[in-house]
Amino acid sequence: MELVIGGFVSAVVEGAVAKAVAYLERNHDMPERTKELLRELEVRLTVVKAISEAADNRLITNANLVQWLRRLHAATQEAEDALDEFEVDEASITGKRKVSELIVSSLRSLKSLVVPDNSMERLEHVVKTLTHLCASSATFVELLKMDDSKANRQKEGITGEASSQLPIDIHVFGREEVTEFILKMIAGTASSDPAGSSSGTGKIRATMHNILVLPIVGMSGVGKTTLAQVIYNHPKVKEQFQRRAWVYVSEHFSIKRSLQEILSSFNKYKDMCLDSSDSMEATITKLRSKIRAGNRFFLVLDNVWTEMCQEWNTLLTVLSDDARQCGSVILVTTQSQRISRIVATVCPINLKALPWESFWPLFQYHAFWGVEASQQVNHNMLLMGEEIAKKLGGLPLAARIIGNLLRSTFSWDKWRRVAESDWWNFGDGLQGILPYLGDRVVQMWIAHDFIKSNGFRDGTRLEEVGGQCFDELVDRSLFQPTFVSNKYVMHDLVRCLAIAVSLHQCFLHGESSGGASSPAPQNIRHLALQTGSLEQCQELHKYKNLRTLLLFGRFEGDAFYSFLDSVLGNSPCLRVLDMSYVEAPVMGWPNDARGQRKLRFLDLSFTRIARLKDLPRNLQVLHLRGYDADHLPQGITKLNNLRHLYVDDSALSKIQGIGQLTELQELDSFIARKGLGFTIRELKNMRELTGRLCIRGIENVRSKEEAMEARLMDKKHLGALVIEGRKVPKFALEGLQPHPDIQELTIKFYQDQVFPQWVLQPGNLANLLHASLENCRFLSSLPPLGHLPLLKFLSLRKLPSIKHVDGVSFGGFPSLEQLEFQWVEKWEEWTEPKAAAEAHAHGSSLFLGRLKKLNLESCPLLRQFP
Repeated sequence: MELVIGGFVSAVVEGAVAKAVAYLERNHDMPERTKELLRELEVRLTVVKAISEAADNRLITNANLVQWLRRLHAATQEAEDALDEFEVDEASITGKRKVSELIVSSLRSLKSLVVPDNSMERLEHVVKTLTHLCASSATFVELLKMDDSKANRQKEGITGEASSQLPIDIHVFGREEVTEFILKMIAGTASSDPAGSSSGTGKIRATMHNILVLPIVGMSGVGKTTLAQVIYNHPKVKEQFQRRAWVYVSEHFSIKRSLQEILSSFNKYKDMCLDSSDSMEATITKLRSKIRAGNRFFLVLDNVWTEMCQEWNTLLTVLSDDARQCGSVILVTTQSQRISRIVATVCPINLKALPWESFWPLFQYHAFWGVEASQQVNHNMLLMGEEIAKKLGGLPLAARIIGNLLRSTFSWDKWRRVAESDWWNFGDGLQGILPYLGDRVVQMWIAHDFIKSNGFRDGTRLEEVGGQCFDELVDRSLFQPTFVSNKYVMHDLVRCLAIAVSLHQCFLHGESSGGASSPAPQNIRHLALQTGSLEQCQELHKYKNLRTLLLFGRFEGDAFYSFLDSVLGNSPCLRVLDMSYVEAPVMGWPNDARGQRKLRFLDLSFTRIARLKDLPRNLQVLHLRGYDADHLPQGITKLNNLRHLYVDDSALSKIQGIGQLTELQELDSFIARKGLGFTIRELKNMRELTGRLCIRGIENVRSKEEAMEARLMDKKHLGALVIEGRKVPKFALEGLQPHPDIQELTIKFYQDQVFPQWVLQPGNLANLLHASLENCRFLSSLPPLGHLPLLKFLSLRKLPSIKHVDGVSFGGFPSLEQLEFQWVEKWEEWTEPKAAAEAHAHGSSLFLGRLKKLNLESCPLLRQFP
């Protein structure tokens, strides 16, 4: 029997109602028929919102009710599409796109807004459909009551992919013995099986390689990855192995990619730029060189699947090339007993679910803020928590996910509903998000209008709101962080829920989808195509409601672009298109893609499409990594709504007139030049810039006034600023004063003896956390950075004219934690302030009181130091 979870329609409805109301408020002079339809739509959507709220948090099994709710949801999304069409028409007719509100108002006073016939027809159809569905709302209420009367809720089991690597979890329950057993096995002293698992005797099998391979095998959610992480970060392992690496394998295994990730992880865990163009031989050579340079290694291969077994001997041969690596260890986690038997050189650790005496404290820790805190909780809540915990089968990850969710909704009534339905509920702000999960999720959420800024203080960006929602999902373990910065994955248990609630909204068409025998539902909204065979995709062009299209694979040129042209032509509501890394012969940009007026997110990275022209004007996010400047579209600066642009630095520096992109939020590097469209004036209206901005080419700034036109003082969202050039004159730096909220400041190649006044006055940089001065060859006195109250890191490098540092003017650094002086060859003394010296004599410290790390390098004349 089909099941559906309520609670995901209301967010869409709320957004559609808001659009209808806003459109009416903006256009008082529209035709009366249009006003009537929009008001009627608002009324119908209000009814739909009430219905969707009634369905919230319910597991519905009545087939008729399920179908009715799906039709209602589809009609609601059609209404949203129709309203989007109105907004696009409005922008086109009035010239609203990035024109001032005064001009827009003047245009409206001259003539009424005329809505195109096709938009009116679509609106009439939507209103008619919603009117028909709302007329049967009484039947819905009765069916809902009947559905609620069922005592036993059925569950639908859905298999999914394995879990990912987890960060260190110091709160591990019930795994002490197995942890100790594995540590002894690694050391070669294990003699018996640990509790909570089963294995052989730990005896090492004969092998042609000098590496111990120990698998941890068990069902999804049993804690394999967490246990591996405990071992990986154990002090004994860190002491025994100079080189450690962690690689998340996944179902889509690549031997070359895995070897590159091992190499990167061995490199002191820095995120190396992996050169995918390296041949297999080059990758192996680099890795073997890295291994030979050190001693034995410890490697975790997390989540190994069948595909890796086919390359297992190749991997071992590469890693065991040097006989000196005897004693190296590979720890493997997998769900497959067969895989564990193939790869093991010792009998595998079969990890079991936690016994109740260990699982219950773990659940209490996550649900009640700790085991001790649970003793102070209402007795009824404790009993309800125990009832829920017993349903989770001793799976540690289930305890973590469900426990965190329950803790965020700490009420007996809500817990009771969870206990009865076997599902959990979310806050209203998250209900529109869960049905769609993907890479670059926050930007895609914004493209789909899932993120609303209502209720937040003025000036809060959609990205900030989306980031808060994402952090909440991470906090609840719905997303899990990996060792790679800003990359997250989803566990099986969460994937099951996502599939259950989005079965008729999202569809993955892959190699194993079955082609025509497993077609996507007719009203599918979000489609991922993962195949290299277009024969399996012949029916996909029929789906006309697509909002998301993600393409993965390798295709033949002519056939692929013909297919893509057809799909785009039949998808007028498309908002997200990701074709990054699609391998196909170089072709022109599909004609129908240019007419995608609602497309907001486009990723064409490394596709190298020739003749890339006329991109959709409403784009918010554009990825064009791998394109040089000659292949960037000429009209890129006309994308007035663009919030995020990702291109290579070499291409970015050659975009003429980039200052027209006033909504842009990231600009990692800007090179000031003298030509039209390249001067520092381009930064003037880019007030939304955030993160880090590096301004190069300051030698091309001709006056203080020209520098001031960059208006850095207006860029309140900017977090870090780097100013550099072959020569940075004082007049230019005077005009580049940043906003007082700047947190990181770096100045390189400054050419004067003294800094401008804005650097010398601590109040201008009161929020600075990180400061760096480098290659300032004429600088004779340091600015009073020690008076900055929040400064934690200071780097002073290559300052050949500094001889004396006065502790009184330089300051006492109340918050400084890390300080480095490098290549200050003429520096002779650094005097301590008198007050600080007196305090030091009495056993207290007013000078560098919080310093944790000091680095003095190439300061040969320094003879006095506080």
